[in-house]
This record gives sequence, structure tokens and C-alpha cells, in this order.
Amino acid sequence: MTINRFKSIAIAALVFLAIYLTLQLWLGNIATRNYLYSAIFSRKASTGSDESYLFSMPYRLITNFGSNRFGIDFNGLASSPAVLECEVVLDDILKEGEFVSASPINYERLFKTPSYIYDYSFDMPVELFAAALGQKPGILSSHLKQFNSIIFAPEEHKTRVFFLDESDEAYYEFISYELMLPVKQMTIPLSFESSELSNLKMFSENVFIAKFPFDSYVYPAIKITNPYMGSDLLMGSMERKIDPFFSNPSAKLYFIGENNIYTFIDENTVVKYFQNDVLDYANYKSARGSSNIIENFDAAIQFLRNDQQVINEFYLAEYMVEGKYITFYFDYCINNLPIILPDEYKRVGAATLKHAIEITLADESVSHYRKLAYNFLEDTATKNASLGFEDALRSAAGDQVDALAGLFSSIDIGYKIDMSKQAYLYWIFKTDRGSLSQKAW
Repeated sequence: MTINRFKSIAIAALVFLAIYLTLQLWLGNIATRNYLYSAIFSRKASTGSDESYLFSMPYRLITNFGSNRFGIDFNGLASSPAVLECEVVLDDILKEGEFVSASPINYERLFKTPSYIYDYSFDMPVELFAAALGQKPGILSSHLKQFNSIIFAPEEHKTRVFFLDESDEAYYEFISYELMLPVKQMTIPLSFESSELSNLKMFSENVFIAKFPFDSYVYPAIKITNPYMGSDLLMGSMERKIDPFFSNPSAKLYFIGENNIYTFIDENTVVKYFQNDVLDYANYKSARGSSNIIENFDAAIQFLRNDQQVINEFYLAEYMVEGKYITFYFDYCINNLPIILPDEYKRVGAATLKHAIEITLADESVSHYRKLAYNFLEDTATKNASLGFEDALRSAAGDQVDALAGLFSSIDIGYKIDMSKQAYLYWIFKTDRGSLSQKAW
């Protein structure tokens, strides 16, 4: 063997050894970490991947039983038999639906027969709705640009479908010849009434108002847990849950900064844990930016699926596009009711939240992620809510109730978190001037 050949083999061996040691340093034990970091930078090949359709899902499914009696479901929609039937009808509307007419909104007409209602918390663009279902907008785009809700009214030989655009105060009627089973009458723990059918004039638009059975509602208590805490807020117990945000956890630095903010940092990533239990992740790697909302939404869902500390069901509350960045806002739900953030989280400050989860992407990579670091579990104990809608409104608005008549845009009932980390049933009344809340007991 010549000296030159020996040198070449030796150099190749050293290069291989250097690469191997570098990989060991950066990757470490792949089996115990990297699941979330990989999701942060993964890219989807095309629109219409497994969970893109979730963009088209309503945030709640309303069942119209007739006679001004409604039921509302927040949980389990993706596997609901009613939703599966509605999806078949929607597919047919997009491909072969027949347009009937456009008319001013008339709730007496729309709620005349039993039906299912997809309710959205934002204006749903027709183009995005179809894209999320892997379809072209077809006949829909010829008649409307957006909608807030969809009503599916089964009939013997067809299904009538109404798309409501409340901003335009109009509904658009289509017919599908895909049949749905009739709406079954059933006993439900909490029923709702339509403000329009009940002729309640304090609302600027139709809302659904909870009606307590026998003037009270017994509901499951909710336990709030924090997966980032052990018996106390300790750096060691938190660090193990933070590690998946980093490509090489052993290379990160950490310290407790001003205002007791727990901070974890490496060359590109900063994770902060604030004292009000808000976790904030930021990645500073540059991204080209993709304006495809559906592809970025799918990447956001994959990221959230990989965050093992998110265990509750969540729904899309709104989204926002700013330049190359797209932010999706999600809220939690449990026991078919929404989780409502206290107002303290929505004020100006370093650790504020509009919604329980906020995730910003560019080019299908997560650049910013902020969430309330809680899990919610149904307790075996129950609580009793006895303060009905009208009494709650008077208690919340006080002497302003007459001045606000006609200005209330929505009413919700859900589990509101208080600053003692408890969750109780509250009424939430919203106006253009802000919101009012009132405990339901």
C-alpha cells in the first residue's frame, strides 16, 4: 500500500468519525426527544392532507329538534354520525348541487323543520371551505363569497341546504339529492332556544340561549391540571416538558429572568414560561412565507397533535393573515361547553392571550406558539347552576341593561377559568363595547 493511499484512507476515516460524533452530539437519543421539534419544521407536500378538512368543520354543531328547541355539541364532532351525513351532502353540493334562490334571512322559515346547523365563529370564505375539503367551490362561488353557518334540512327525497351570510343578511338555498336520516327527538341535559323565535329584542342578531331544566342545571365540575408543574413550579420538572421544543435539548441554556419568567434558549429558539401559566415558544429561523392558508393550517394541526401536553379537544376560533405570517387561534371545549379565558389574559402585556392557543406559521413552519398551559378534566363531583339567562343579564349589566338593549351580539355559557385556577359555569354577554360575564349560580 502506498503512503498516499494510506493517507487517503486515514483522512476518510477521520471525516467519517467527525460526522458520526457531530450527529451524536446534535441528535443524541432520538427515541426520547425531537418529536415536537420535527413537527415544527416539517412541510406538507400538498393541500388536502389528512387533517386539512378540519378547517371546514364548525366550532359547534347545533341540532334543531323543532318547536324552538335546540341542542349544541362542541365535542366529538369529527366522529359524529350527523356530521358524517352532512359531509356527504356537502360533497354533493360542491359537485352537483342545485341552486334554488337567495333570500333575506328569515329564521321562522329557516328553523321551521328539524335540521342540523354548522355554526362558525368567523366568516368562512367559500374558496377556503372547498379547498379544505379537497374540492373546487363549484356552484357555491357563483352565488356567495362567505358564510357564517350552514343548515341541513332532511326531507323525504332530498336535503335542503341553506348557507347563511349574516353580514349580508341573506341566505342561499341549495338542494342535494343525497338523503339524510330525519332528526331524532331525544332528551338532552341542556337545551337552547333561538332569540329570534322567542322574539327577544336585546340581541342584534340571532343567538342560542341555554334553558336550565327545572330552573337549574346540574353539571360536571372541572379539574384544572398543569402538566408543566410537579408539586411546585420547579425548573427541573418543567425542563423535561420543554425539551421537545429544541433540536438538541442538552445544548440549551436556561435561567429565571425578570418577573420570575422561566426562560430556555438556544441559537434559534426561545421558550418562556410566565407566572400566569402562559407558555411562549418563538423560533427565529427565517422562512420564505407561504400564503396557502389550508396548507399552513394542516401544519398547525400536526404541530398541536405532536404537543403531548395538549390533551383536550380544541376548535378553530379565528385566523389572521399578516404578510407572510398566518396565525390560527384555537379554544378548548369539554362536556359540550367552551372553556372561557378570564379577562386578565386579554389585557395588554407580555403574556396575554386572545384565545387558549395561538400558533403562527410561515411556509408551514411554526415561528410562534403561545398557549395556556392547562389541561381540563371532568371531575366526579357535580355543581348546580340556577341563575337563568334573564337574571344573569340583569346582574351583569345592572342599570345599563336598557341602554344596551339591541346591542348584544352574542351570548355564551361555558366554563370560565378564574385566577384561583378553578373553572365554573358562567354566562358571557358580548357587545361592540366589550363583554360582560356573570356566574351561573
